[in-house]
Amino acid sequence: MNELPPTLSQAADLDGQLLALFGQALPSDLPVQVECMHQLQQADRELALWQVRVGKLLNWTLTLVSPLSRDQVPILLSGDGCWPQVIHGEGIQAVLNEGCALAWFNRTELAFDNGQRKGPIWAQWPSLSTGCISAWAWGYQRSLDALVQIRQAHRPDQIQAALGLVGHSRGGKAALLAAATDQRAAAVISHNSGTAGAASLAVQRQGAESLTELIKSFPHWLSPELNTTVHIQNIVALDTPRQMLATIAPRGLCLLQAKDDLWANPEGTECMHQMLKASWAGHEANLKWVERPGGHAMTPADWQQAAKFLAGF
Repeated sequence: MNELPPTLSQAADLDGQLLALFGQALPSDLPVQVECMHQLQQADRELALWQVRVGKLLNWTLTLVSPLSRDQVPILLSGDGCWPQVIHGEGIQAVLNEGCALAWFNRTELAFDNGQRKGPIWAQWPSLSTGCISAWAWGYQRSLDALVQIRQAHRPDQIQAALGLVGHSRGGKAALLAAATDQRAAAVISHNSGTAGAASLAVQRQGAESLTELIKSFPHWLSPELNTTVHIQNIVALDTPRQMLATIAPRGLCLLQAKDDLWANPEGTECMHQMLKASWAGHEANLKWVERPGGHAMTPADWQQAAKFLAGF
């Protein structure tokens, strides 16, 4: 682990910082297999359920809802299928209304979110030293593999349409990490992702979650090695999330934030947007920050913002 003091240069190796914060990256060389389990066509949409398999122990359901009325359909991919309050009928309709498809999977089918580092990911790789956010980000990337295969086999005319990632709260943290480490995502949208996500660690206002509080409440999300004061100080001093997000440029990055969601650090997210502008110089339209009144929940209006942003790519 990195034991250097907080004065470590801002030019420090980002891979090392991501390792320190999130843990080991998961292997990406196993073949991904996709098989259609069910398909249903309705008046304005098509629903398809796909089984995604990686190796012998990992499999999950990828749901894809597509509008029927468009030739080129961007696909917005979410890992928040474990949350019916996030993936809901009004949100799906808002995405379809913008001419986009919505795909989702349940990230907890890969790594449990029960306070421990457990689940099929660790059954596959028992010695893996990583956290759930890294595992969920890997799930986003392998689901991208599946969507590419689905298009190649069934809709080759849509190969050039954009693929984007979206995530709410802890799912937003995972979506950002996935986009930062996988260039295939044309855009990523995070919603109220806060600490270790879209909020800068350099701005910590009253009521906002600190990195120390995040580690105490949800230690299984992050690297198991992130357990000493000096490690935490290094991550904060370097503002590792800012450096991670900067690597997404000049692709699309949209930071959606609720003003009243103080725990997700709205001021830190606004500051992040300001600090990232230099990385998107010449591509300003690809960097967006949207703040609305209200709390933590992802509303149909938020889904509309996410789909509208992706449709621009």
